[in-house]
Amino acid sequence: MKKINCLIYLCVGNPSVLEAQVLELLNYYNSNNTFPEVILLQGYKNKKEKIAIEKKLQPYPIKYIWFKYYPIYFLPSIFTIISLYKSLNRIIKDKKSYFLHIRSDMFGFFVKIIFGIKKWPLNILIDVRGIGTAGLTYKKRLSNTAYVRSYFKMKLIKFEYKHLFKQPYIHLSVVSPAIKKEFISKYNYPEKYITVNPNISGQQFKFDPLSRKNIRKEYGFRDSDLVAICSSNGGAKWQKDFEIIKHLVNIGIKVVNLSPHPVKIEGLINKIVPFQEMPKYLSAADIAILWRENDFMNEVASPSKFSEFASMGLFVIHNGSVDIAQKHIINTNAGTIIKQPEEITYEKLKNIDFSKRAYWSDAGISLFGIENIAENYVSKYNEIYNS
Repeated sequence: MKKINCLIYLCVGNPSVLEAQVLELLNYYNSNNTFPEVILLQGYKNKKEKIAIEKKLQPYPIKYIWFKYYPIYFLPSIFTIISLYKSLNRIIKDKKSYFLHIRSDMFGFFVKIIFGIKKWPLNILIDVRGIGTAGLTYKKRLSNTAYVRSYFKMKLIKFEYKHLFKQPYIHLSVVSPAIKKEFISKYNYPEKYITVNPNISGQQFKFDPLSRKNIRKEYGFRDSDLVAICSSNGGAKWQKDFEIIKHLVNIGIKVVNLSPHPVKIEGLINKIVPFQEMPKYLSAADIAILWRENDFMNEVASPSKFSEFASMGLFVIHNGSVDIAQKHIINTNAGTIIKQPEEITYEKLKNIDFSKRAYWSDAGISLFGIENIAENYVSKYNEIYNS
């Protein structure tokens, strides 16, 4: 079997999950010497974004190369493709053996254009994190400005799908079975070219009794107190944790909001913590909240926070808006699915058997843990590279 000497991972912009989903994965590869060389090909739109990304990169010994990207519309995309080609060519021309993992179907389309022109072998895996048309359909409902912008972006995405989803087929990794189903049924994409890998939880997302003790002591939580965590990094309008927070506080639950977007509710604890400290606070909690708007965009998603909640063995209160979360909760009993906050009572939460936390954690790590998902990726890289 031929071996891959260099993994190139293409990421664009500064998503809220950059550390959780990209840097942790590449750091895992480096720590385990999975490849002789790992390179992050990182896109930035302006100096401010570049500085913010560099700050997140500091704790990670990862080699990276920059390229500049432009607004995702037809004409600016030409400049993005040129910029991307220059950086890719710089890397690939010196590599005898490489593989490219792309965290964006749109940029996967751009790469397919470049590789087609250059006649480079399609040693590519495109990581699809959502359905672009679903996200834009949601945004179009928010305002007239969003509607106009979304109209032009929608035309580009439809053009992208038309050409990306035709031969020669590129292997896709999608974050949920719902996306796989959509691509097969709506776009007739061959099933053998689609694998499912949900958003990962890093190795540090494991329950730690000492962190639980220390954090609960710091905040004055008694052993008998039930502590709930909500943590929505993006602060998007469809993240609706605030709809249930007030009810939980009112029934006597200690609620800690770890989102960078504070919520003004009396009795709620707002705390911004670095990504690396998140496991300590999740260890201190008993319950987590995942409450999103019921929309197709959320149905097909794989929230990073849910992966982390599940791996930490938290009991998750969910409104059934995310397919992969709902199925995991039903299969493991590691949570409850409700439609209205009022369905939750203090007595119901007190009667939960939290001694099952270790079992819930094992089930979460089995599905979302970085070890298994990284192994799935590597297996797919080798399959494609040697085909």
